[in-house]
Amino acid sequence: MNVKDELQDTTEKLRKQREELSVKMHLASMEVRDEWEEIEEKWEEFTAKSKQFYKEVEPSLGEIRTALSLLGSELEAGYQKIKSALKHSREKPTNPQIPRCGLAVRLLFSFGRAVAEMYFPPGRQRTDR
Repeated sequence: MNVKDELQDTTEKLRKQREELSVKMHLASMEVRDEWEEIEEKWEEFTAKSKQFYKEVEPSLGEIRTALSLLGSELEAGYQKIKSALKHSREKPTNPQIPRCGLAVRLLFSFGRAVAEMYFPPGRQRTDR
């Protein structure tokens, strides 16, 4: 299941729970209604951020796939080089030249940090704990 499907699945489950509770709210006490209002604000924030997430991140998914593919290719080449070096040497393995994975890792890390800061700005306390 990809990220988009997971988020859509979560959104659908939450929407169903919200609808079921909405019907029962007329019987609730004032304390429960206050809690409902707080949760409704969070629902609005969740749905707005979900839409914003797709709008801003979806165009970058191709770049992420490319970076992961590059990283995978670099790892595969490195593993083959090590395997070859071990196969041709009965001695203690030397330090084979392993392709650097730096660019792909930096791209993925930078993208992840940018997304995290966009949705959880520095200094803002997380509410999921």
